[in-house]
Amino acid sequence: MTQAGIDILDVLNQPETPAIEESKLFINPPQLDQYNTTDFKWVHDIQINTKYLEDLTRQFEAVDLSRIKNKKSLLLKIIEFIDLTTLSGDDTEAVVETLTLKAIQPLSEELKEKVLRAGFPSGQYLLETRLHEIELLAKQKVDEVDIVIQRSLVLNNQWPELFSEVKQMKEKCGEKIHMKTILAVGELKTSENIYCASMTAMFAGSDFIKTSGSIQL
Repeated sequence: MTQAGIDILDVLNQPETPAIEESKLFINPPQLDQYNTTDFKWVHDIQINTKYLEDLTRQFEAVDLSRIKNKKSLLLKIIEFIDLTTLSGDDTEAVVETLTLKAIQPLSEELKEKVLRAGFPSGQYLLETRLHEIELLAKQKVDEVDIVIQRSLVLNNQWPELFSEVKQMKEKCGEKIHMKTILAVGELKTSENIYCASMTAMFAGSDFIKTSGSIQL
């Protein structure tokens, strides 16, 4: 599990909340040495324990938030995992600055402001077009580039192709630009697809991944 995943579990595993047992998330828990990025045979063995996820959801929905101690520090920690985004066609610098200030208000650390997107929101542009777009963004000295995976590659089980596309886009970003990979999980159909797409994106070099943009919810 990634450090971010461990941090999230630490946030959720409060004395007043249900315990999350990672081993129960799978019918047959995968082993790290099973993963590879050549033939992707491991994706066919992934079986998410849907019943366990549904049970967890019900338990979390029933949590009495008033009983949680140190609620303020817990909420501040949760905010660190929230990606505030504005996607309006009439965005201005003032709008972005206001949104940034809202994010900074409860936190002490600075946030990057220059974030631009490549191939957004469909991810279905030609790969060459997306790569060229990233090259142009890099010349603007942005801090982060957001990409969206091509969901058809997931739905058609084209995992090597998905890995290759994300890897090439990360290579265009270089070491100085963070790349966020948006999965658009609402269009991936199954929990297994969501998991495999997440792992593939991370193996391909994504600095971090995101479930969806608001336009895809």
